[in-house]
Amino acid sequence: MRYYAVLRRDTTQKGKIMNETISSILAAEKQAEEIIEQAAETAKETVYNAEQADKLKKAAAEEIKTRRAENAKAIAAKSDEVYAAEIASGEEKAEELKKAVSGKIDACADEVVKEIIG
Repeated sequence: MRYYAVLRRDTTQKGKIMNETISSILAAEKQAEEIIEQAAETAKETVYNAEQADKLKKAAAEEIKTRRAENAKAIAAKSDEVYAAEIASGEEKAEELKKAVSGKIDACADEVVKEIIG
């Protein structure tokens, strides 16, 4: 009987150890599944963030391209405006000079002819 009691105690202890081992394996598997789920969720978020960053990058590039074109047009228009104003100012000064010397040209020409002919 003693042998049976010892054997039964050993079997019971082995059963407890096996149950504990199985429980620990199941707990580890559950924890692994949770880690995998978290990693998958993190991966989804990372992909989403990367896609959003790419969209922002493309939008910024388009915005810069548009602004650059607008600035180039504005600069060209301002340049044309300044050029036209300078030309107009020069033509105005030339007309004033022409008017100032128009009556004197004949007199100067006569003076030059007198100097040459004598």
